[in-house]
Amino acid sequence: MTKILTSIIFSIFFAFAIFGSIKSAKISPTADFAAFYCAGRIVLDPTISNDAVYDQEKMGTVGLKYDIKRRPALYLYSIAATYIFLPFTLFPYGISKIVFNVFNVIIYLSAVAIALRLGGTSGARFIGLMALLLVWAPFFYNQYWLQSNTIVLFVVALGVLLAVRNRPILSGVSFGVATLIKIFPFAIAMILGIKNWRIFAACTAALIASFLLPGSLGWLSAIRNANHANYSEIYRYITMFGVVWLVLYVVFISGITAVVAYQARYLAYTILASFSIPAALLVSPVVGGYYLVLLAFSIAYFIAISSMLPWLLRAIVFTCFFLINYTVLIYDSYAIGLIFLWAALAWWMNYQVKTGINRN
Repeated sequence: MTKILTSIIFSIFFAFAIFGSIKSAKISPTADFAAFYCAGRIVLDPTISNDAVYDQEKMGTVGLKYDIKRRPALYLYSIAATYIFLPFTLFPYGISKIVFNVFNVIIYLSAVAIALRLGGTSGARFIGLMALLLVWAPFFYNQYWLQSNTIVLFVVALGVLLAVRNRPILSGVSFGVATLIKIFPFAIAMILGIKNWRIFAACTAALIASFLLPGSLGWLSAIRNANHANYSEIYRYITMFGVVWLVLYVVFISGITAVVAYQARYLAYTILASFSIPAALLVSPVVGGYYLVLLAFSIAYFIAISSMLPWLLRAIVFTCFFLINYTVLIYDSYAIGLIFLWAALAWWMNYQVKTGINRN
């Protein structure tokens, strides 16, 4: 009976997610997907060099050719990432947005399913938690703005799964692919590399190999010259007091994360990854509400193993889930919940080190 009820609830939430994603694809003012689409069309055109994707004038010209009324955003992705998203450019622009957003729902749920399975969840509880993670506010934001964070989440989840299954090279390559889309998965690979250096080495090798594609060096120039509108709210606040404080903040978060991860390196890859995700988001200079889609892995995994957690950490994880949902939806803010979760996980992992339990 419980499984039937949770299945019905999940089906309703899933239908809502699909309907909302299709609606968002039609009405979203996104300029990012326009950039993906135009970049793909440039790569497919043998008469235009790949590095034209980093030229907004040429991107705009391509957009007009395909009747894209929204001027494409500045393209800050690698050429390799352009090839990853190439299949979506094979459709007319309007249909492509719908296909992309529906695909995002499927890939998001797949990533959440990996996290829950790694946490040992099954049956009605698995279905119920899948439904719960469908009401994750950053996921709503991702769908409305047609962002790629769900795909990054899936590739990261796949990388963790491969690490758990003792496939460090393939795991590292997965993190390398994720880094080609968003930079911060590189930090996650660094933390997992503390446990197995092959993961970080393979991630780095995959990243370096991507520069063999023609036009790839333009990515570095685009990132260096970008004046991004989505600088982290934490960065914006701290820089009011001076750049020195910003440097100290990054060193503090990075240092604590590295020390805790090194001391707790015997813990499961899933725990290390779940801890490194909020840390990577905290030190990333560019973070929007939809970037926190990646945090779904950490939330899903720790909710899955909540019965094995001390009551305080269990309460904190659920509190952070609802706190981030509330602050992202109402205030387009996330800092408090993110810092709270990172600090709680750092405390708990340090406790594991001192007690010597949960060894993997």
